[in-house]
Amino acid sequence: MICATCGHENLEPNRFCGECGTPLGDPAQRAAAERGPNRTAGDERLEVELRALTQEANASERRLLDVLEGVQLVAVSTALDGRIRFCNRYLCELSGWSREELLGRVWAETFNDRSTIVEQLATGSVADHEEAPLRTRSGEIREISWSTTLDRDADGTITGATGIGQDVTERNRAAADLRRLAQQQAALRRVATCVASEIDSSSVFDIVAEEVARLLAGRSANVIRFEPEASTGTMVGGWSPGFRSLPAGSRVTFDGPTAVGQVRRHNRAARVDDYSNVAGEFAAVIRNLGIEASVAAPIRVGGEPWGAIVVSTTRDAPLTSDSEARIEEFAELVALGLASAAVRAELAASRARIVAAGDAERRRLERNLHDGAQQQLVSLSLALRMARSTVEPTSETAAMLDAASDQLMQALAELRELARGIHPAILTDQGLRAAVEALARRCPVPVELSIDQPQEIPSQVEAASYYVISEALTNAAKYANAETVRVSVRRNDDHVHVEVADDGRGGADRTLGSGLNGLADRVSALGGHLRVVSPAGRGTTVSAELPIAETLNRDASTPVDGRPG
Repeated sequence: MICATCGHENLEPNRFCGECGTPLGDPAQRAAAERGPNRTAGDERLEVELRALTQEANASERRLLDVLEGVQLVAVSTALDGRIRFCNRYLCELSGWSREELLGRVWAETFNDRSTIVEQLATGSVADHEEAPLRTRSGEIREISWSTTLDRDADGTITGATGIGQDVTERNRAAADLRRLAQQQAALRRVATCVASEIDSSSVFDIVAEEVARLLAGRSANVIRFEPEASTGTMVGGWSPGFRSLPAGSRVTFDGPTAVGQVRRHNRAARVDDYSNVAGEFAAVIRNLGIEASVAAPIRVGGEPWGAIVVSTTRDAPLTSDSEARIEEFAELVALGLASAAVRAELAASRARIVAAGDAERRRLERNLHDGAQQQLVSLSLALRMARSTVEPTSETAAMLDAASDQLMQALAELRELARGIHPAILTDQGLRAAVEALARRCPVPVELSIDQPQEIPSQVEAASYYVISEALTNAAKYANAETVRVSVRRNDDHVHVEVADDGRGGADRTLGSGLNGLADRVSALGGHLRVVSPAGRGTTVSAELPIAETLNRDASTPVDGRPG
């Protein structure tokens, strides 16, 4: 029977249309049929209301389906066994499956082997919000943020679940990129701080290796310095916790297309993702260490290849596609650190040479005064005495000669003091101990000496130590109002430690005078440090730490490429 309202063809003799619920047949017959022998008008009204509610529910369901079909969100409904009973067009477009192919398929088997929707339904609860991967037909993994609710029938029995999901893959990738960028910038800052410091270069190499290995999720990392021979290098730093690696000092030969070998030959970043078929003895060593892939970048100093950084890993920790670019940034920082270290070394050597030249010139002037002008004055004094002996003792000439002799002796004393200030001859002739003892004898304040100098020290260090003690004693005598001054000189294998402490008024300000500032420059030029501690009312302590080995070796070699010449 054809429904007059919606045109649906009803094959069975129904009283109402199976599509829209409209009564079928002749109105009188329908009314009689509907009422039946025991039906009342109230029953008819209830049935009409029920049909209206049914029609509204059907229309509401159609509207919901239209909405789910049109949104740019994943919409899916599954039964208790996890089979898909509804999916929208967006899910089909995202996954690459058609609707006909998806309906009836098990969700976990189709999209995500780790899905636990069936287990959740069995317990009667589902996660309100969660993120889970969705594997498309092509194998691509998309990250979906789900909101899921339980489906129930009229009796409240759970029949399945409906989930609405947003594809957050790009958002998560962007967030991951930002996190990775932040981590990289933090690592680069730590490395930059490290290379800008003056700590030992081997420690810098170890720190750089650790930072770049952690950033690239590698198993180990090494810094390699190239030798003059084109195919050899030396490990100068590394990081490999719990993983086998070549120790520092190991020499290697780049005889095959390894990552470092390619860097050595072509002076650019290179990578090897599988060492299983790479030829050469070095590649065999790499395989024996358990390394399966590596990436390396050149370290260039002054435009010339100095060495390389290499990060190594295994297949379970693969290198990212941008590993070459990321490791190159660390190589540039190491190169900058090496160049800066060379400049610092050259500057320090230059300053030390200036100090040494100044001391040599002081000694020359002191010798010239002692052997030249002083000797002439002594000879003149003797001549005056001889002339004085030839005249009457009470004559005016004798008085004039006596006055001239006195003035000459004063000039000679001043000349000797001047020569001593330029450079004390006793320091050159008898060493630091004798020179300091002479200073103590001339000081108007009692001086306690403690000099431990069992071995010889460089002349520059000796001179710097003397001038620190001399300036500190002069300041104590002039300004400190001290009763006692203690002077100590100690030496260990690497340094000479000088300290002058008085019990005077304190409050000395190094910035207000040029004497201590000049000493600080002299000490710094030798690679040492000068420190002044002078709390008000508690005395003043001037101390200097002067390196011995650095001063001895500074003129022997001048680094020009970050390593000894």
